[in-house]
Amino acid sequence: MHQSFVQRSVLLFALTLLIAAAGCAVFNRDPHTRAIFTSGDLQVIRPTTPRQGVAAAVKAMDDLQFGIVSKQADHEQGQVKARTPSDRRIVVETHNLGGGATRITIRVGKYGDEQISETIYQKMRRYF
Repeated sequence: MHQSFVQRSVLLFALTLLIAAAGCAVFNRDPHTRAIFTSGDLQVIRPTTPRQGVAAAVKAMDDLQFGIVSKQADHEQGQVKARTPSDRRIVVETHNLGGGATRITIRVGKYGDEQISETIYQKMRRYF
């Protein structure tokens, strides 16, 4: 009796681990959705180019009705400057990291705003 209890417990534990691992695989299909907010900047690394990052940022700003002040991009880096309706400055920078990866940095205002930065990034994700 004791042995069957131990066997069932081990089996239950193994199944729990398997289900947890499957859940991680299903719900984390895009590992590039993890954005880090640090020192006022939202940063994420995506499999894209700086030009594609700038194009996505411009479309996101249009969706959010933020005014584009300037935009530029080449194969190494890019930048979009915009303003919110309340005249807060937004800067989105893209930097080629090599190997098909680009770091995207979003800053809102002088000290950063995590909520608005995350909103911008979520809008950008639609255009990658």
